[in-house]
Amino acid sequence: ALDDQLQLQRLRLALRAPPSVTLDLQAGLLQMSGEAAAGWRDAASSLLRAWPGLQGVVDEIRYIEPAPLPPVSPRWEVHFDPGQTANPAGSVAFDAVAAAWQRSPGRVMVRAQTDATGTVAQNASLGEQRAQWAVAELIRRGVPLSAIVTSSVQATELAGEDAKLRRVVLQLEATTRE
Repeated sequence: ALDDQLQLQRLRLALRAPPSVTLDLQAGLLQMSGEAAAGWRDAASSLLRAWPGLQGVVDEIRYIEPAPLPPVSPRWEVHFDPGQTANPAGSVAFDAVAAAWQRSPGRVMVRAQTDATGTVAQNASLGEQRAQWAVAELIRRGVPLSAIVTSSVQATELAGEDAKLRRVVLQLEATTRE
């Protein structure tokens, strides 16, 4: 029989227990206490069943579920030619945003972007016109104005290729229901 301290060191390495779990081994009996995710328990149980020299396991761990990951906000982009304030090809994106909003109402973020072509004043106006066009397209598809938040960003604030900068980014953020 292996020394309990040596056996415990090997168990700690193999189990990779979270810091909230305490392991103790006496006379071949492993005592586990603390808190751990259920997934860790399943992996530990599988390993412990085949562990040589282990006489038994006292499992006093409170198993907790990990916090859920935050939902990913859906995102769509509509790209523009230089100086263009509307793009009929973007209707697919607006249809998708409106459909997603109908399924899960929330806030629709509209971020209009411009490239570095033109003056700061021209780009500010162009960005605002793109945002207004996007808002009108969303309202036309049933998204209320109260659910839409707009912003405009000019190329001086962004880095990248001009063609990629000329766009409206649409993002649906779910609202928390009480």
